[in-house]
Amino acid sequence: MSSEVRHIHRPARWWTEIKALIPPLGIYWGALLLGLVTFTVTILVVESNDQEDYVILTLFWMVAIGATGAGQVAALAKIRTPWVAMVTVLLFVGFFLAIYYENEFEHYTKAILGKEGPAIVGLSLLLGGFYLMCGLWSLRVHMGVFASWGPLLWVTATILIVSEKRDNDIYWHEGQKWAIWDWVTVPILLAGVAFLVLFLASKERYRLHRWAFSPKGPDSPLSQRVRGRFNPIAGCGTLLVIGVLTAVLTADSGIVAPYLWRTGPGDREGGNGNQNMPDGDMGEPDEPNGGGDPIPAEPEPGEGDPDLQQMMEQLKKAAQQTTGAICMMIGMLLLAVAALIVFGPPLRRALLVQHLRRPLWPVPPTRAVQQNWRLVEIALADAGFPRQPGESATSLAHRALKQIDIHDEPLLRSAELTDRVVYGYGMNPDDRALSKRAAEMAYQAVYELLTEAQRVKAQYRWL
Repeated sequence: MSSEVRHIHRPARWWTEIKALIPPLGIYWGALLLGLVTFTVTILVVESNDQEDYVILTLFWMVAIGATGAGQVAALAKIRTPWVAMVTVLLFVGFFLAIYYENEFEHYTKAILGKEGPAIVGLSLLLGGFYLMCGLWSLRVHMGVFASWGPLLWVTATILIVSEKRDNDIYWHEGQKWAIWDWVTVPILLAGVAFLVLFLASKERYRLHRWAFSPKGPDSPLSQRVRGRFNPIAGCGTLLVIGVLTAVLTADSGIVAPYLWRTGPGDREGGNGNQNMPDGDMGEPDEPNGGGDPIPAEPEPGEGDPDLQQMMEQLKKAAQQTTGAICMMIGMLLLAVAALIVFGPPLRRALLVQHLRRPLWPVPPTRAVQQNWRLVEIALADAGFPRQPGESATSLAHRALKQIDIHDEPLLRSAELTDRVVYGYGMNPDDRALSKRAAEMAYQAVYELLTEAQRVKAQYRWL
């Protein structure tokens, strides 16, 4: 196909890819925005609506939308997942370092960004890495479940806030687990499950589209689509199955999920008088006060809430331990990457050349001839003559012989035997031995022409 023909069909193929990508992208962004709107409305209705709430909510929107968009741009730009994951790890490390150096972090962020500086930077580091990976995974194959964590985070947070505001958690602590659901939380759960099912279904249809239209896909995918054999629109049966699956998963989640939330020991001992206590205090009866409620200890002036101080100390200690572990893991990862860069290509080359010369497992004669020529291809690529797509062995040999001065008989003999095997002309009984000897002679002849710098460069060329 000429370059003009390829240029004509390229915009049409791009438009086909864009149309196939619209459903998963639209469902994902719709669920993300709907989750943010639901969470925002819940906070504005439940909380006091002071300036700090507006700042935090605005930050949630900016980080979630910006990081998700950046991750999807990275996916469309075909940036490999390890590079994006490395950025995410650095953001998380920055978050834990901010907790570890709490005083310095608050001082500098407040000096630069004002009173809300610590919250802005901390939440940006924490949620930025999370939504960066969610955006990347939303366009990666087989990563739809992980990508769905982004929108489902707001769904779960909204359910917890509504349950706490409506005092459903009190009945949940008493052992009535299903009391967490009511006419407000059930529709939110249904919307979250519906998003998950629709998003995963759209991802699978997009994966099917990529397979059908890829160069390694079935024959004539374009003609099949024109004839109507490839229907990109779901029928009524598919929608019915999705609806039934959504209803079943919603019911299962509503039944099972409340029992998966961690509770205190008294929760399993119904009727023991400790059921109304919050988690962590169950099983520890309070001191009586004339049959009434216990009198909470009043903190000294200037001490603040002791529970909050204890929680912050525990969080700081956990952050210190986590930061140390993460730094150690990053150090080990960097050492592993350095070892892979230094020793990986030479080791791979040595093993491959050894296998091509003396196969590590039995191979048929035709495969042995092709492996012998592969050895010659490695030497020619080291000399600056890599094989071009669609180029035969004989054509590569003649192209190389025009610029290098070696005895041409072994190289041409090895190329001729390889083309006979590739194009199905058959083999003689002694062709395997002849191919092995000719390939070894050609490999040594080409390799002797390389300078020391070229040989070192060849060792680090990834085969």
